Amino acid sequence: MENVAQSIIRSINAGDADEEIRAVLKVVNERIKTVARIALATLEVGDRVRFNDNTRPVYLRGATAVVQKVNHQSVTVTMETGVRKYAAGSKIRVPNTLLDRAN
Repeated sequence: MENVAQSIIRSINAGDADEEIRAVLKVVNERIKTVARIALATLEVGDRVRFNDNTRPVYLRGATAVVQKVNHQSVTVTMETGVRKYAAGSKIRVPNTLLDRAN
């Protein structure tokens, strides 16, 4: 049985929703923001996080850091290991949407 997401994706790819595509995009973007706000609300100082696959520059993807400060739309983290221009211990302020909680 096909799940709802697969059905929606197939319909969009087939062009069945061309007239509604902007409305669909608006709803998806709002949901992404909501999920990010929820994730941000659960982050606390001292949490270990990992840069996710939306991160640019790409070389930061998968790098780990520790949360130092949580703001409304961003998080300040300290890098655990050095990655190119970001030395271990470097503090970086990033959008909360780029971080996932690390295990």
